[in-house]
Amino acid sequence: MSTIDKTIYNQALESCHKGKTCFDEKKYDVAVVHLDKAIDSIRSFYPMTLSSEEAIADDKACSEVLFTCYYTRGIARWHLKQYQNACYDIASAISRDHPGEDIEKMKALEGFMWHQLICSDERQVTANPYYNAYLRSWAWREKRDIRKNIDGNLCVCGRSRHDFKLPITKFVVHHKTYKRVGNERLSDLVSLCEICHDFYHGKINYTNTWPPFSRIP
Repeated sequence: MSTIDKTIYNQALESCHKGKTCFDEKKYDVAVVHLDKAIDSIRSFYPMTLSSEEAIADDKACSEVLFTCYYTRGIARWHLKQYQNACYDIASAISRDHPGEDIEKMKALEGFMWHQLICSDERQVTANPYYNAYLRSWAWREKRDIRKNIDGNLCVCGRSRHDFKLPITKFVVHHKTYKRVGNERLSDLVSLCEICHDFYHGKINYTNTWPPFSRIP
């Protein structure tokens, strides 16, 4: 790091330490302020161009600070009922891929947070604004892509988006149940083409036996 970067880095470490101390004392609002400052300090010069072993070591050090700050701020924000931001912070911590942490457990924590956030509202799940926020999250995108790969990028009707003469604008992963939304099992999901998806939600009707929803596992 340059002399300026080292100064900023040390300031970030100090803010991170203050944030963790306030968190331990359950002063969550103050903790968030310190952790914000630490994250902003690191972000002012990170990521760096990795052109040497020293730079790689610096990158690792900055990544560890960001991991700690994002994770701690996420839990603090949850206590402050800033639920959506808490989910985003945990996702940011996961993206640091910290080798000393169980990433799967952290993903489970993020899933739990999204589930509580979406299902705490008495409105219908799909009408909940947090549901739409969840559909834009990396947590959902990862599950969606895994489900598509399992289904071979095919709808349950056996067709891919390239098999239709009509313009198919969406090929979606559908929730068979919202019981665990935010923390879904892969078995709660299924790949559907736009036509099957609209049929399932009653937007279009068919008099024959297609689409074959009996094939939904």
